[in-house]
Amino acid sequence: MCVMGEIMKTTLKDIHNLIKACEDFDGPLFESEAVKKIADALQISKVTCRVFSGGVNTTSEVIYLAPSSKLGEEFDFSRQTTDTNTIVMRIYRFPYAPKLDEAQLDLFNIFADTILNSAGRKNLSKSYDHIFYYDPVTAVPNKTLFFKRLHALISSKNQDRYAVVYSNIRNCKIMNKLFGYETTDKMLRDFALGIYRLLSNDSFEIIARLGGDNFVLVVLKEHLDEVLKYVSSVKVSTENHEDLIEYVINVKSGVFLMTAETEDPGMIMSSANIAVSFARKSESQSVVFYTDNTSSILNNEKAYVEELKNDLNNGKFIVYYQPIFDKGNSDEISGAEALVRWRRNGQIVSPA
Repeated sequence: MCVMGEIMKTTLKDIHNLIKACEDFDGPLFESEAVKKIADALQISKVTCRVFSGGVNTTSEVIYLAPSSKLGEEFDFSRQTTDTNTIVMRIYRFPYAPKLDEAQLDLFNIFADTILNSAGRKNLSKSYDHIFYYDPVTAVPNKTLFFKRLHALISSKNQDRYAVVYSNIRNCKIMNKLFGYETTDKMLRDFALGIYRLLSNDSFEIIARLGGDNFVLVVLKEHLDEVLKYVSSVKVSTENHEDLIEYVINVKSGVFLMTAETEDPGMIMSSANIAVSFARKSESQSVVFYTDNTSSILNNEKAYVEELKNDLNNGKFIVYYQPIFDKGNSDEISGAEALVRWRRNGQIVSPA
């Protein structure tokens, strides 16, 4: 095979097309004519790419594979994309391929650098996406990705098949004091992982951490009972001073069942938040479903508290002093007990 002749047929336009193909690179380049033409000219049979994170091989993929993929001489190229990630690309030539001369080696290096740069950009983009969309402690999606998925679900017009669960883990501060932050973070990860394993491959089911001790889920209604059963009795184990401790996490959850008319993500989250507020106040219920009645009760409570604040500022609270008589001398006042009464709408509110 006349490789030199093939090299001479490779033009700057071919190199330009290679660069353009790699700019759009999002996986294998099997179908790219630009890649195939230069790979044929250089008698390249296979190109693989591996990503190492902290020295561990996390992903591997075949970027290019010739129809006849017999493997001969191999060449390794690597590039560090982040503080912890390194990309290693391996290029194989056919077993019968002659040694590259200077012109061929230049084209070979252009081919390798172009694909490696493209793979590096892709990996860096994935790293940025992970930082932007995932919680660093639990590795589950964060609030940003949750709302992105929720918008997508609403746009799909299938939201009536799903429920939103807002879960609050109680006593995280106590866990921090008892076990320390690292152990508490591990408990949060175990909690999130346990729920994640219950979710199906459905593209809209998701668990996300809103921050602190708050999580939110989108769950198919047919899976809701199973998920709520797990959330209501979560047990995690951890080591503390070489002792294995099993800890039951107290979780309160509010559930909002979406309908075909549900279209406002803000209203969805507000409704689920109202439901979890009731659950947190309840001694007997760990799960509360949102209804119009729960919203009405909460609004009345808020209005009542607001009225208290306004009347306090406007002098509607009156202090009465009830005398305390000396035991030795029943006619002598030794002090007084202050009694505060609320004059609401012209009437004294009974303390009973």
